Amino acid sequence: MVNQERAIHFLRKLISIKSVNPPGNEFAVANAISEHASKAGLSTEIKAFSKGRANIVVRLKGRNPKKPSLIFSGHLDTVPVGDNLWKYHPFSAEIVDEKMYGRGACDMKSGVAALIEAMILLKERNDMLEHDVVFCWNGRRGS
Repeated sequence: MVNQERAIHFLRKLISIKSVNPPGNEFAVANAISEHASKAGLSTEIKAFSKGRANIVVRLKGRNPKKPSLIFSGHLDTVPVGDNLWKYHPFSAEIVDEKMYGRGACDMKSGVAALIEAMILLKERNDMLEHDVVFCWNGRRGS
């Protein structure tokens, strides 16, 4: 069963990180993901490619390394806040009437949090799949 308190706390942390693109700042989000996933026993790798920008890979090992991996992907940046007045601060992750508000609450930090939490749940249940399960974000192709 999903640990809702942990999942909500994780999502709120991701939303609170200003990763507006441009310029990006995915490194801070990748670092938060790495800390969260590592605590649960998932392997993580962050590769910085410029100031504040980074790619991340989170892996849950399967039984058979020869099987193709199941790949999850999602972006870590958000669009600019814009000139409109916000009812709730765009990086507060405020919860009102069971709804969370903030930049990335729908696109895509909530999706990233859900994918990482699904991987953690599989790890906690000792539900080892045949193949690896991998989350990756590649903001820039490696050289």
